[in-house]
Amino acid sequence: MLRYAIVIVCLVSGTPVYAHEFHAKAACQMSYDEAVGIGHAVVAANSDATFADYSGAQAGKLVDRLNAVEPISHWVADHIIVIDAADGGVIRVGVVEHDCLTHALPIPRDIWPAIVTEALGDRS
Repeated sequence: MLRYAIVIVCLVSGTPVYAHEFHAKAACQMSYDEAVGIGHAVVAANSDATFADYSGAQAGKLVDRLNAVEPISHWVADHIIVIDAADGGVIRVGVVEHDCLTHALPIPRDIWPAIVTEALGDRS
């Protein structure tokens, strides 16, 4: 239960949780459905907020790019969920594997577009 509460706080508040802190513990922090519900709740509460759910090949390309960011990781993802609460300098990124959120990462808002472009190409 404590992990669940910590991940919710990290996703919503943007508290830094670095990749190496969760790398050794790929435990399920919350279900995919719960994480998606949080994303939708953030958007419902803030008209400037955005939520995205990347799956399949797009999730694979994004996780490969995230794995290359220091500290180097070796994650696998079925989904990458992205919450931009438009309330600060970070985007909240969740790595989902086998229907479980395994990693919650704050990514600086100013570098996220470059990560997406490098992983998925120009989407404009």
